[in-house]
Amino acid sequence: MYEVQRGSRGVIGTSVMNHATFGNHLLDALPREEVGRLSAHLRRVFLHRGQILASPGDAAEFLYFPIDALLWSWTTTTGAERPTSLLTTGRRGAMSLDSLLDLPSTHGNVAVLSPGSAWRVARTALESLSRAIDSPIRRMLTRFAYASFAVCAYRLACNSEHNVDRRLARWLLFIMDETGKPEASLTHQQIADVAAIRRPSVSLAFSDLQRRGIVRVHHGLVQILNRERLERETCPCYTAIRVALEDALSGESLSELSASG
Repeated sequence: MYEVQRGSRGVIGTSVMNHATFGNHLLDALPREEVGRLSAHLRRVFLHRGQILASPGDAAEFLYFPIDALLWSWTTTTGAERPTSLLTTGRRGAMSLDSLLDLPSTHGNVAVLSPGSAWRVARTALESLSRAIDSPIRRMLTRFAYASFAVCAYRLACNSEHNVDRRLARWLLFIMDETGKPEASLTHQQIADVAAIRRPSVSLAFSDLQRRGIVRVHHGLVQILNRERLERETCPCYTAIRVALEDALSGESLSELSASG
């Protein structure tokens, strides 16, 4: 399904030297003091399309904070025709939360759906920084983990209640929100796997959206031409998911987080 590039964890950049805009919403919401502690351990990496970042049973070595890359975690179940999607995230989240949950190894596959950059931090560094139960980074990631569970519940409900066209519109909007770009490098099969939609149904829905000038699909590149019209095509689940992810960053001011750390 995906080209395995083992031994390649991305092109490693330099560490962060000051509190700038990271491009990842979780990191950008951290207090300045926490960023100061974290910055020496962050590395900016470029992630390639199809790159496998982790497989079941691997030691949970790194946590990734995407900037414009789209990451996907999935597993397989006996007799299933398609992968079981666990988590899809970009700049509004983080991937490989096994380390946060104190799990010794990864339980799902982690792959790069759409290429781009991300910040990477080693599990050992994260454990040291988040040792206190009320540390800002731990509290932020715990809220994101809870939001991810809520998003899974919304998607399950959406899959049972709404038709393919509305679900595809929801996924396209979600993907563009996560990457911050009006286009994404994704094949019909990848979207079908992530969205739990049969590939022929994805192709038919794309053909309709393209015919009406809402999207353009060409050689594995999906472009949104008219976001406003696409938003009218989706279901209320899109807003519910967006609010759940926004709530991961709200509820406490940065000063309160900083004081607790």
